[in-house]
Amino acid sequence: MQSISATKAREKFSEILSKVAYTNHVFVIERQGVPLAKLVKVDQSEKPNEMKINSAKGFFEKIKKQNGFTKGPKDLVVKLDTYLYNG
Repeated sequence: MQSISATKAREKFSEILSKVAYTNHVFVIERQGVPLAKLVKVDQSEKPNEMKINSAKGFFEKIKKQNGFTKGPKDLVVKLDTYLYNG
């Protein structure tokens, strides 16, 4: 896994995409040192809806573990909005 700035990812997107697609390399895209997204090869055996569900479940579980957060998704959205807009 390799971290890369959003600016560099934009500049070298084609190269990065090829590396992900053909070598299974993973990139974490950051803005000002904060991870924003992960670029990974799509598993062809997984259907798009399953990917969304698994991704959302994994994200929620990660947030719960990192922050001791135990409430449901609606409260998570409120917490994220507060974090994003009130810094």
